[in-house]
Amino acid sequence: MPLRRLAPAFVALTIVFALLVPLAASAAVTERYQTAVTINSDASIRVVEEITTDPLGPHGIYRDIPLSFTAANGKGQELTISDVTVVDEHGTPYQTLITHESGNEHIRIGSPDVTVSSVKTYILAYTVR
Repeated sequence: MPLRRLAPAFVALTIVFALLVPLAASAAVTERYQTAVTINSDASIRVVEEITTDPLGPHGIYRDIPLSFTAANGKGQELTISDVTVVDEHGTPYQTLITHESGNEHIRIGSPDVTVSSVKTYILAYTVR
């Protein structure tokens, strides 16, 4: 396979590794973190993260996804995140609030009005362009 055809895959993998930053769980212990990545024919990347936490605090978790990074060639790269969904292991949606903070897509998962007192699984899916 020509090197030219492999280049997009290497760029995509670089982006994926840049996205795998620690999740910001509000006083929670992450018991399991699993990621599935699909590189689409249009060069977008579909990411599905399965996060299981044991909360030590009262409400959900936060996930920060960086919107820019410096590639191996030294050039800055800007990302766009879209099609964000968050469900539990049964497909029931979680309440989310998505904002842009400090160069990140900041995703609050869970309700500030609902107390979480047991282990929870969050399945976060999004598209990167």
